[in-house]
Amino acid sequence: LRRAAYLLDQITVETAVRDGRTQVVGRVPRTRDNEQVSVDLFLTVPRELVADLKVNLGAVEVRDISGTLRIDNDLGSVKISNFQGNAFIQADLGSVEIFEADFADNLQVVASMGDVNIRGSLARSSIIENRLGAVSLAVPEGEAYELEASVDLGSLDVRVPFDGDRTSDKATGTIGSGEIHGQLSLSVSLGSLGIDYL
Repeated sequence: LRRAAYLLDQITVETAVRDGRTQVVGRVPRTRDNEQVSVDLFLTVPRELVADLKVNLGAVEVRDISGTLRIDNDLGSVKISNFQGNAFIQADLGSVEIFEADFADNLQVVASMGDVNIRGSLARSSIIENRLGAVSLAVPEGEAYELEASVDLGSLDVRVPFDGDRTSDKATGTIGSGEIHGQLSLSVSLGSLGIDYL
């Protein structure tokens, strides 16, 4: 109990406000082999904001906001729902799930190991890269995108209207129907790539 009390006392959550920015930092102490310490942060924020989230270990969940979102997660999943705006996401080891999204100018997702699942309207410029894992996209009917897609080792499955050049591992052309909504670049090193309607 003394050791537990010591570890609890060493956990810190610091908040600083400067120049219109709020910074929240959680720190945990070094532990021994049979110990584990973690901090869960639950933040309630204005609906519209610029968020820059850096997580070393743990899951990130963002919902019901709009604005600009930057997430860098070393180890853990990223889940975003009901989001509008621009997003830049890096997930080194963990899945990325985005639902009910309406992106504006930019969407960039870089994943190293884990599946990427995105459902919603993509941005005017969308870049999605995954080194090891599946990429699954579902876009609304009535939206079209200029596509460049490649899979180094795995499968490529386009289940929406497609006009362009296609091989078993590459596709360049236009997907969907209607007015061009944006440009879409997809790259998978090892895994499957699928595009479908919502």
